[in-house]
Amino acid sequence: MRLRHGIIFLALLLPLVTFAEGAPEQGKYIFDHLGFEDGLQGSHIYSVMESADGAMWFSSKNSVFRYNGQVIAEFPLTVTNNLFSSGSGRTTALFSGEAGNICAFDNKGNIFRYNPATDSFVETFSLSSGWQGDAIILGDVLYDESGQYWLGMNSGLYSMQKNGTVTCAYEGIYVNQISQIDGRLVLCTNTGIRIYNPSDGSCGSLLEGTPVQSAWYDAASGLLWAGTFNNGVKLLNPSSGAITAELESDSHAPVRDIEPVNDTTVIFGIDGKGIFTATRDGRPLERMYRGRNTDGGTLNSNSVYDICVDRWGNLWIGNYTGGVDVIFPASGLVEFIRPSDNTPESLPDAKVNDVLQSKDGHLWFATDNGVSECGSGRRWRHILPGEVVLTLTEDADGNILAGTYGTGVYRIRREKNLSATPLYNMASGTLATDYVYSLLRDSEGNLWIGCLN
Repeated sequence: MRLRHGIIFLALLLPLVTFAEGAPEQGKYIFDHLGFEDGLQGSHIYSVMESADGAMWFSSKNSVFRYNGQVIAEFPLTVTNNLFSSGSGRTTALFSGEAGNICAFDNKGNIFRYNPATDSFVETFSLSSGWQGDAIILGDVLYDESGQYWLGMNSGLYSMQKNGTVTCAYEGIYVNQISQIDGRLVLCTNTGIRIYNPSDGSCGSLLEGTPVQSAWYDAASGLLWAGTFNNGVKLLNPSSGAITAELESDSHAPVRDIEPVNDTTVIFGIDGKGIFTATRDGRPLERMYRGRNTDGGTLNSNSVYDICVDRWGNLWIGNYTGGVDVIFPASGLVEFIRPSDNTPESLPDAKVNDVLQSKDGHLWFATDNGVSECGSGRRWRHILPGEVVLTLTEDADGNILAGTYGTGVYRIRREKNLSATPLYNMASGTLATDYVYSLLRDSEGNLWIGCLN
């Protein structure tokens, strides 16, 4: 992944870069923005997600956008025989589907799935087809491990099978968001929180009568964070219902999202107020991010709808009127990785010809003295000593392919110990030359090999 700012490329690349323990502090972070000038054709951003390959996805009124660090691609969410005007009130959101696939839905009851083969979103379900009852307002979709869809709607909670069969699980509630606690569903509704148990259909109640927009369960502390419509954030014991702390109770604005930043800090976005921070045990922190129209503001808008903390700890903020704001940690953005004498926990050679980030986030370095892997916990492993390696790529099975200057292409298997075997070379008749300068695996899985002459 190559970002448009080189310094930000390093911030996303280095696994050691994370938010410092404690609250985000404005002087320690770099702020960036994605908007019309970057190809984001729509300032109303309702949700933000990161996919397994590290791309960022944003949903607007009628489209989903993908940002790969360089360019933004737009994917219209087209509904058969239906056009949505700007005044239709349509909103869209993203969710994780089967095998972690990016999916989307709109509040009109249409569900879409991203198809990587066609690089497009296809409509998979339309709830309005044959629907009996009041007009549909779809508030949230959750796909669970059993392969079942849970639909939070204005008339209740519904389950949907892969064949499209919809069954009412719990009626009479207006569901805004669905999350999970140990196999149970946390339903944020206009009349409080419901804890629904799919195994027996039982349903408990918390914050009865309070409109709740968002929730996050802290498994470490056992506390449930509830973002209300007009009464701030409540920390609850989900078993007893006791409120252990309250934050920004006088804000009178919807708390759209709650996300953990690290082991000590939680952030939450309030529509119209910006971003606030608190400790994991519910103590408010003074620092917050606000729109630029306020004193000391750094965001493009206070209308925060969604927050995504990516795998490196960077914050991606979807705003209703301000596109996407990005907050990168400024401390530790640049690190020099050099060979170190008498230790294998570093590069074996100062000449680095290529760098690869594998799907699991590990870093791979092609050097004039073989290939080095830097994994979780800064653990180093080395293979192909003495080989001048010029290029790297990852195959469909997670193996690393290494192109060398003089001995062709090797396959590096990632087991308990790294192992390398020749894959393509002149001796086997698979290459016309053993001097390999570039490797590329395309979207269809084909391998392209760039060689000398």
